[in-house]
Amino acid sequence: MPRLGFIIITLAITIASSAQETDSLAFSLDHINQPLLFESFPTDTFPKHDFGVEVGSSVFTDFDGGYGFNTYVAPRFSLRPAEKVQFDVFAFAGRSNYYDMPVWIYPGVVTKLDQNFSHLGLNIQGTYFINEKVYVGGRAFADHLVPENNSINPTLRDLTNY
Repeated sequence: MPRLGFIIITLAITIASSAQETDSLAFSLDHINQPLLFESFPTDTFPKHDFGVEVGSSVFTDFDGGYGFNTYVAPRFSLRPAEKVQFDVFAFAGRSNYYDMPVWIYPGVVTKLDQNFSHLGLNIQGTYFINEKVYVGGRAFADHLVPENNSINPTLRDLTNY
């Protein structure tokens, strides 16, 4: 039942975000029959902020018997407080299913994952645009797997990446 709720919320967010895009497309088509002068072409401008939601799924394998599936929803937000500075925030929540997937504890010690995890993450990025072709940026992220049951191998103490 929780999976059905997750799917319904995901579909609602997708429909809401696609409705925004449809409205902006209709607005841009209203001006298509107006004559264009060379001076009236738009210049490269960037919005002060942008918001979107990404929904997806993926399949993965290690080509040695291990495989898995992911489903996720990921809102993203971009803010451009100045012409040369931009900040991006990307958070995600999802579910990962692992089947016979090897996990290397340390060199020479491998265990197998065969269970489901809630997958949470946050990615924050800052960019400074030096000129049109050169920019400098930095990124910080946190990625955490939370087992859905407590039967995880005790050698796996922390499944957080920074």
